[in-house]
Amino acid sequence: MLKERFAQLGRLTRPSTWRFIALICTDPRWHYLFDSLSARNIKFGFEAPVPWVAWHALPILETEVRAREGQRVLEWGVGASTLWYQNHGLHVTGIEHDPAWFAACRERLGDAVDLRLLPLGSEYSRPDIDLSEFGIIVVDGRTRNACAEFVIEGIRDGRVSTGTLILFDDTNRERYSESVEELFSLCSDHRSYSGPTSVEIDKLTTLFWV
Repeated sequence: MLKERFAQLGRLTRPSTWRFIALICTDPRWHYLFDSLSARNIKFGFEAPVPWVAWHALPILETEVRAREGQRVLEWGVGASTLWYQNHGLHVTGIEHDPAWFAACRERLGDAVDLRLLPLGSEYSRPDIDLSEFGIIVVDGRTRNACAEFVIEGIRDGRVSTGTLILFDDTNRERYSESVEELFSLCSDHRSYSGPTSVEIDKLTTLFWV
């Protein structure tokens, strides 16, 4: 066993090992992972905002967002991602339940973002909005099943427009499985992406296209 340990340590000193590490660190395809991991620091998160989604989902989300410049985003659970959407030319309506976090985000985001402080419950999960106005809907934050049900009802009765992108984060969690299955059945396409973020070793983010 000890001999094997020394052999493993010896590999770390090989020039080929460090060349491999250098290639990974400089490969532009990996910047989404490093950006996500760096977002752990709240201050840095707002200075260089990145959504806390599975990192494999980031390039797909970025492509979708750039194609939807000028559209509106509905986001449950605000933060650095809210600023990221704003920086990409989208108009964000953000729903938040925590007064202290709301105040911190209000200070950093300014008045350009439509931030709404709503208590958990029906006001939070069913805000007074017109779902048809949004090109992207982000189901994050708290009470995601209730928020998803609001969106699902909107899809069924035509208030969510065809082509709308729905981002549902942490779809690997068992408690969200029923909502996720409903979206699978109602949407025209879906793709799931896994990978680490700044706050989790591994997670699943699912994108749905209505």
